[in-house]
Amino acid sequence: MKNLVKVYTADATVLKDEQLYRRLYTGLDVSRRAKADRFRFEKDKRLSVAAGALLQYALQMENVREPSFDITSNGKPYLVGEESLHFNLSHSEGMVMCAIAEKEVGCDVEKKAVLNRRLAEYVMTEYELDRIYGLERNMEQQKCFFVFGL
Repeated sequence: MKNLVKVYTADATVLKDEQLYRRLYTGLDVSRRAKADRFRFEKDKRLSVAAGALLQYALQMENVREPSFDITSNGKPYLVGEESLHFNLSHSEGMVMCAIAEKEVGCDVEKKAVLNRRLAEYVMTEYELDRIYGLERNMEQQKCFFVFGL
């Protein structure tokens, strides 16, 4: 994988289908199921299960068939016995993301926020405003997520 970051994303809203949710839930390791169970709201449970299932898929793509996880003193999960493989998970609204790399890796997915025009006009140049407003027109009425892999 040599200095490569692999990024996987998935739509977690499909887990509103109870049968699919149950199938993915039961396929997760005990700690991920326990984490999902601690959430109060169903949408948060779905995001946790979707993130766990996406991580399983990503690890299978790396030929890690039966992963074992532990947690650092800082609370970050890691793969036991796979020192050269690192991962990070993120989720927002109905989207989940997983990044896999040979070195420490981070990722973030966020739902696009509504542009505060007054603030933008105060802090941006005319050129930047033209670029932003042009993008906004092109993406109007679309559900959009920004995805970052670090």
